[in-house]
Amino acid sequence: MKNLYLPKIAKVIDSYEEADNARVLKLKMKDSSNFKFNAGQFAMVGVPGWGEAPFDICSSPLKSNTFEFCIRRVGTLTEKLGSLKKGDEVTVRGPLGNGFTDLGKLVPKNILFLGGGCGFVTVRPIIKEIVERKLYKDRSIQLFYGARAEENILFKREQEEWSKFVDIEIILENPPKNSKKYKKGLITDLFKKVEIPADVSIIMCGPPVMYHFCIQGLGNKCSPKSTYFLMERRMHCGVGTCQHCAIGPFYVCKDGPVFTLDMLDKAGVKL
Repeated sequence: MKNLYLPKIAKVIDSYEEADNARVLKLKMKDSSNFKFNAGQFAMVGVPGWGEAPFDICSSPLKSNTFEFCIRRVGTLTEKLGSLKKGDEVTVRGPLGNGFTDLGKLVPKNILFLGGGCGFVTVRPIIKEIVERKLYKDRSIQLFYGARAEENILFKREQEEWSKFVDIEIILENPPKNSKKYKKGLITDLFKKVEIPADVSIIMCGPPVMYHFCIQGLGNKCSPKSTYFLMERRMHCGVGTCQHCAIGPFYVCKDGPVFTLDMLDKAGVKL
């Protein structure tokens, strides 16, 4: 039986800077075992003597020999993780939580991604799977991404490749002066400027306050069973024991982090 409390050792095989004071760590298990996961899952990553914390897995779920995390440096542990170099080692527990087991079976088949701030990290593995499996054929794939400023945009270079298959709209609170590339405002402003299919699966990744206003702005396009939220928050043990991440009757780490609007509504959880 797999012991979810027992971490495995992974080696850093590459690391590089991303936007918004973040660094991407590319890892490989020290024992050369595969790391199979679904888009939307997370893992607990740590450094002995420095602690561990939950991070979204941000690489393609179709490539299990290596895997990646985007570490935003905001505290002691994340500063340590952000300083690691090729050959250094970390502990990994996971993958944990649920995820999207088969994106090709989403109904409706059209997909609208809403990504805000550093929550956009979770969008990356989902889009990578869509592109690599060519799930963009015969369906509309839209990505609305809201950030504070241009320097906060994550995976900017990759978005240029995604744009061949995905309709991408980026809106900034503070765009460069006289910018023709970016719209100014909040992500909800895009609902009035860009046509969205009537039948669409919606996947939201961002701060909870964004979810509330997106639901209001999208109205009846938010079908309860095909509107998904990634609800990472306050996770500590990662396996539903410590209760730090309780949201209504759910534990985010165990029952999520992917929830449908239907699940939350039936449990009386208000966004």
